Amino acid sequence: MGDILEFTGEYHTRIKKSQECSEALANKILEHAENVGMDTNDQQFVYDFAWVVKFLGVLVDNDLGVANPLSKRMETMKEKL
Repeated sequence: MGDILEFTGEYHTRIKKSQECSEALANKILEHAENVGMDTNDQQFVYDFAWVVKFLGVLVDNDLGVANPLSKRMETMKEKL
């Protein structure tokens, strides 16, 4: 197929930065959870941590000005309240 070219430009750079930052934060939280003795292999932990990862994405995306579908849904729900 050949070489893969990455998208360039400020927005795509912010997307990549957001993904890297979110992943780094999730890894730090996971590492801390293991250090305090949480069972990170437990099915409930994995399910709950998936939510943490999603909301970390919202937090970082909002900070960097990246569109996030979950953030948009949350704003819509907030407006209805």
